[in-house]
Amino acid sequence: MSIDPNAIGATTSPQIFEWTDRDTLLYALGVGAGTDDLAFTTENSHGVDQQVLPTYAVIACSPFAAVSKIGSFDFSRLLHGSQGIRVLAPLPPSG
Repeated sequence: MSIDPNAIGATTSPQIFEWTDRDTLLYALGVGAGTDDLAFTTENSHGVDQQVLPTYAVIACSPFAAVSKIGSFDFSRLLHGSQGIRVLAPLPPSG
């Protein structure tokens, strides 16, 4: 089976996704946050409240919920062209 072009715009049912403060810290480090970004890379610095990079919302989901809707394909040939998020409020460090 190949990719189904009729799957464009397909949606999935809502799914619960939970994360920890450790997950958001590791994400920040993984995308290049460093010593100048303590609010994103540490949860125990005096006087610095932990924050979450808004782009964490892109990965805070079930990774393959829609795969069954789009057909089969070789993942090594996959190109992620674009994705968008709308940030309405800061994400909590865990949730």
